[in-house]
Amino acid sequence: MELFIGPSKQQHFDSDGTIPSYHLHNFEHANISLTFFVYPSFSILFDKIIPSTSAQNGLTLFLGAVAFGQEFLLFHLHSTDHMGVEGQYHWLLQVSCFGLQNSSQKVAISTLKKGIKWLDVITRKHLKEQIFRENIEYLSLISKFEKEDLFEDVEAQKKSLVNHIGEQKRFVEKGKKENN
Repeated sequence: MELFIGPSKQQHFDSDGTIPSYHLHNFEHANISLTFFVYPSFSILFDKIIPSTSAQNGLTLFLGAVAFGQEFLLFHLHSTDHMGVEGQYHWLLQVSCFGLQNSSQKVAISTLKKGIKWLDVITRKHLKEQIFRENIEYLSLISKFEKEDLFEDVEAQKKSLVNHIGEQKRFVEKGKKENN
């Protein structure tokens, strides 16, 4: 968006073909946004067009690794002139992954351990999905007693609930009870 709205003369490059420093952040933001659109687009395309194979699954995972690796590098090498919330956002993204260089590496180690555990869980789920794909059965949770009442309106009262006058009973009876 910044590439199309930002420049006054719609000229993104200098006369010598280089990117001017005052437009560099526009290209960085456009590249970050483009990566977040390209990765899911290709993942959906691979899932729809190519039959599910191990090569296709590996290609999708590789594409994800490239996309998020590029995101990390862009945030790490991103121009540092941002102030306020955006600057804090870029700083926190890098701190959450690698910790401050002045402090110990405990944050980085704990984040790495969590990442490895997450990767292990995702890998196991993926392998189970590949192995047991043909054996999956889905059963309805509706019992045979619920099938009879399946199409009845919950708020509608049954016709068998009729008082002695022939009127339909209410949920809460009001007034005196008549004795016959």
